[in-house]
Amino acid sequence: MRHFITLAVLVLVAGFFTTAFANTAFKETENLDRMYDCIGGTWIDQNGHRPVEITNSALNGVRIADAENFVGDAATGSATLTLADLSGTKFMNVYWATVSGRKTIRLNDSLVLAPMRAAASHTETVGGLYLDMKMTDLLAKYGAARNLTPAETQERCGLLVGSWYYQDIGLIVTFDPCTYTIDRLIVLEDSDTAFDRSMLNASSDLDKYVGIYGWKNKLKSGDVVSMGSGESMSFKYYPAAVILQLSTLD
Repeated sequence: MRHFITLAVLVLVAGFFTTAFANTAFKETENLDRMYDCIGGTWIDQNGHRPVEITNSALNGVRIADAENFVGDAATGSATLTLADLSGTKFMNVYWATVSGRKTIRLNDSLVLAPMRAAASHTETVGGLYLDMKMTDLLAKYGAARNLTPAETQERCGLLVGSWYYQDIGLIVTFDPCTYTIDRLIVLEDSDTAFDRSMLNASSDLDKYVGIYGWKNKLKSGDVVSMGSGESMSFKYYPAAVILQLSTLD
């Protein structure tokens, strides 16, 4: 009799946790569907950069585990997303508003995005990588990199920011913290890689940059030159590094 009672209790407990898990999963799915109704689609900043694709399960390929703290409706409101990225769990506040029939969203109270119409063209690439490339696409192409702390990045190229380091080819990559897209491609001195269009790198003479890109002014260490389309090339830390970056980072 005692064994029967124990078995019955175990069955009840198992049933309770199964039901609780199912209810939680249903609630998360319901939250993600509601989130998608509010902000689903493809978005981009005012300069045609930092594209963001939001589905009911991911933001630029990074899994959205849940969406909570909803305020408002599908036209105007806010919510908190739980993202499961490579570094662990992160929370992102997202706001949306509709004015005169035009919706915009704001990520973490800093980056304003509108529905994508056309992305900016890329003026230069490095080893097939380009600005605004998704972190997940970079992983698929080059694999995992060494994570550098801001201090470690600064030691190698001058920038005080966390980054990914592909030591075998002498390339450092940084990402926009809201969009998980590349915002800098940093070619290091004595690198085995180079800019694809010009075939130059941080070991190249500055006059060669002027000649190949057709710049009018003489170039010196410390300069930042617009490449057009919201991209620029920074020589702030030359000859330690030459940086292809979004112009808003100047």
